[in-house]
Amino acid sequence: MIKIFRNNNFDFTHEREGVRMVINALNNSKSLKDEVHILLNIQLPEVVHKREKLGEVIERTLYNCSPDMIVIKKDSICVVEMKSHVGTIDFPLNRSDTYVNEWVSNISSTKSIIINEGKPNPYKQVNNNAQAFEAYLASIGSEILSNDAIGSRLSLIHI
Repeated sequence: MIKIFRNNNFDFTHEREGVRMVINALNNSKSLKDEVHILLNIQLPEVVHKREKLGEVIERTLYNCSPDMIVIKKDSICVVEMKSHVGTIDFPLNRSDTYVNEWVSNISSTKSIIINEGKPNPYKQVNNNAQAFEAYLASIGSEILSNDAIGSRLSLIHI
């Protein structure tokens, strides 16, 4: 069973189409046995994300995070950002560059555009949203995931 919670409707057509595509794929999945909750177009409160690095706890305040979609199952959570860029998207493969450098959409062999000019790139955006949701769950003491999913990391999926 799929339960959907929507804050407001999306501003852009590609976001509404992306939601329909994900819901249809879940509905048509023969292996889907568990209940699925989908949060759409939500605004997360300001939170502090904590992570450990080399034995030191690093805190980062996250605000204005509004993921397009969060899909929640008992063993996983997927934070989704929907984009409408056409063409093949090139991005830096070096991990440190992935967060800061430009991402380019190659529309044809002669035409390309920078898709994140002056803004965070899609990977940084979805990573911030995922960390904000993780911190929010921690702040309310949520045990939403089974023990099997604790410590899992995030993936970027382009729809």
